[in-house]
Amino acid sequence: MCTPKTLQISFCNHKMSAMLVIVFLLWASIARTQDIQIIKASDFIAVISQGTADGIQKGDYFVVKRFINNFWQKITYAEAVDVRENMTGIKVLDIAPQVSLTTEDVVEKVTLQPESSNASNSELIQTSAKNNEIQTNSQLQRETKLVYLGPSAGLFMPLGDMKELFENALCYGGTLGFRFRRDLDMSLNFLYATKDQGWTFWNLQMLGRRYLSGHLLIDFGYGISYPEILINQGGSPVSSGSLRLGILAGAGYLFPVAFTTQFEIGFLFHIYPNFGDGSGEFLTIQGRLIL
Repeated sequence: MCTPKTLQISFCNHKMSAMLVIVFLLWASIARTQDIQIIKASDFIAVISQGTADGIQKGDYFVVKRFINNFWQKITYAEAVDVRENMTGIKVLDIAPQVSLTTEDVVEKVTLQPESSNASNSELIQTSAKNNEIQTNSQLQRETKLVYLGPSAGLFMPLGDMKELFENALCYGGTLGFRFRRDLDMSLNFLYATKDQGWTFWNLQMLGRRYLSGHLLIDFGYGISYPEILINQGGSPVSSGSLRLGILAGAGYLFPVAFTTQFEIGFLFHIYPNFGDGSGEFLTIQGRLIL
């Protein structure tokens, strides 16, 4: 009778890989520093959180952005009409789409050819609005989905000593997300990978997702893995494996497919401090269809 063997895996600590992830997350956390928060808003007039101390002057122009269906989209343009040291009053330009501003919007300072005529600026704004497909008020009032899901597929890539037992392989899975704020949600992902019936790898991911300026997002959270290796003992295969708990971080980029559908491509770097006798690391690159 065959006795199952205990899977013992010794992996090295890859400090350099962990440092690269930390540096990336620090960079991503400041990626939206060019965006300025709106602290008060009433119809087409608002107050932003920067003023003369930040180099803003009366007559400066701003593009207003709103988080719609997982994207920060340009919705209109505004001008500084009253500038103080730490705050500025702005007003939607008459030649721009007349969209009511909210405290959930952000603005970014732009240059609209200050030495040119009003007619040139008007043409520039209208052209920009057309190119960026600025939506109407009724469309902007649509809330993003509170719950979303979709299938995923990609590549499972073991790193370091994990490559002694696992190989690069295709992985399949899905995602289920819950939105708490326009720029923050939680998602539950799973994936499955196998190679030549020699091993299987199940992975469950619990992620916090932060949406940054543009279509960029960052992921961070925990992972639960169940690696299973078939060991030949006495001519018959024996399965050996156990649950592992780790941490992970990564990033992704969203592409619009339809009004309520996006395609996301991204990566996750997984670190498992107690993976057998040592630590284990692997990378997953996936494409996800968000429905």
